Amino acid sequence: VGACQRRSPQFDLVVKGGRVIDASQSLDKAIDVAVKDGKIALLAENIPVEDASEVLDAAGKLVTPGLVDIHTHPRPGELPAERCLDAGSTTIVDGGSRGADGIQDMAEVARQAPNRVRVLLNVSRVGNQSEGELLDFATAEAAAGIAAVRQYSDLIVGVKARLSRPLAGDHDLEAVRRAHEITDPFGIPLMVHIGDTRSPLPDILELLKPGDIVTHVYAPPPHGIL
Repeated sequence: VGACQRRSPQFDLVVKGGRVIDASQSLDKAIDVAVKDGKIALLAENIPVEDASEVLDAAGKLVTPGLVDIHTHPRPGELPAERCLDAGSTTIVDGGSRGADGIQDMAEVARQAPNRVRVLLNVSRVGNQSEGELLDFATAEAAAGIAAVRQYSDLIVGVKARLSRPLAGDHDLEAVRRAHEITDPFGIPLMVHIGDTRSPLPDILELLKPGDIVTHVYAPPPHGIL
């Protein structure tokens, strides 16, 4: 009788035949990945299919740890956070869609998302507006930003400042300084959106601090990185 008994699969899922890339292990090779109870249980070549309750054929595909996308806009009514998850991003960061006046919208998005959502608070309390949130520089209110970061410290991981002339006018350098008034007390980074700024890029970079982020690396001239 014992010879006829079937053993229970030891893994819930085996992902077979994919190109596994994991920079943390300097790993880049065709290998199988076994999952048990929601965690990676084994990386090995040719894991038997009978060892898994489910087998996924990943031949010709990349298999990676969850990707982190640090510049998205999953604001309400636009890009759904789950679409980013479908594309492999298990963690996404909203790039300044909301300022202090609207941060509760992004908190609601984060609470409902199937993946991890974090937020860069816009230095302007009115958030990302097509007409340019920093043209009226009075909206860049440090006290409001500090209060928002303190209230949503589990959600806000940095501050965003869009510095292009249609968005900030002549206030690009002052926007960086104002944003640092918010980031410095918490030790969080500033992300700056560059390209078509009034000030030359070296003047902007000179104001940045270790850990700060420059986004839109391929921004066209004037004053892009290229």
